[in-house]
Amino acid sequence: MSAKRNSQKTYQEMMGLNTQQGFTSSSNVDKLRTMEHNYMRNMTEWSLTRFKWVGMPDTVDTRFLERQLFLQGFALFYFDKRFVRYMAVQASEIGQPNVYGNPVSFQTVSMPGYSSIRLNSKNCVPIWSSYTRTVELNVVRLYAARLAEIDMSLNLVSKAMRVNTVVSAARSQQLSLQNLMRQREEGVDVIYSDETLALDTVQALDLSVNPQTLAGLRDERNQLWNEAMTVLGIGNANQDKKERLVASEVGANNDQVLISRNAALKARRDAADQINRMFELDISVEWDQEEGTL
Repeated sequence: MSAKRNSQKTYQEMMGLNTQQGFTSSSNVDKLRTMEHNYMRNMTEWSLTRFKWVGMPDTVDTRFLERQLFLQGFALFYFDKRFVRYMAVQASEIGQPNVYGNPVSFQTVSMPGYSSIRLNSKNCVPIWSSYTRTVELNVVRLYAARLAEIDMSLNLVSKAMRVNTVVSAARSQQLSLQNLMRQREEGVDVIYSDETLALDTVQALDLSVNPQTLAGLRDERNQLWNEAMTVLGIGNANQDKKERLVASEVGANNDQVLISRNAALKARRDAADQINRMFELDISVEWDQEEGTL
């Protein structure tokens, strides 16, 4: 029962999503949470569609495989004699690793209609998400939180630019002041007021925000987004620089993207090579993007 419950909750819990939390409230906390979840969703979707498995047996769900690699860092490939099919499933390491730190024994996780089974390095192959064998979900969660904070700051600054003055006056003059503000909003040529408005008793506090603050936050958000894409191995370019990027800058960015991409791609290719040797298959992994582009 617990295994079934865990399999159903894995995505929501590991993504940090609260299924009981609605988004109807207008509080800043709920807005920040919604922004963060939106970034997490987008980056998760992109992460899960980066690689294309070629020659994988049709009994293996590659969407589930990539989801498993993203959420938990590895999946286990083996041939299940009970179902007479190749499978790539959720599993955990058991026992002591070998001299190279590689696990040699595994226990698959029970799912509805599927009972767990113990396997070893002679009849299964672990597929790791990267050479560090870490969970990419943590990277996405970190960047999503930072990006959401910047977006919240952008909202607050935008509001401050729209409502940038505090007026202090006697309560008896509030209606006259409201009429003045209404005329200003309507764009009349001349604003009129009666003699009851004593302008010498009105005080105004300027809360105006430097427009460069808004531009700076946008630049920071875009640079942070590009950084996240680089970490995920997804091509990006700084579109906010006024001057054209020189060849060395473009090359440096491309190198970082390719290195990040290879960290994940090589781990999958190593697994594909081991699977091919063990089961005499012809599986390969490619970056799922058109040729000639990053």
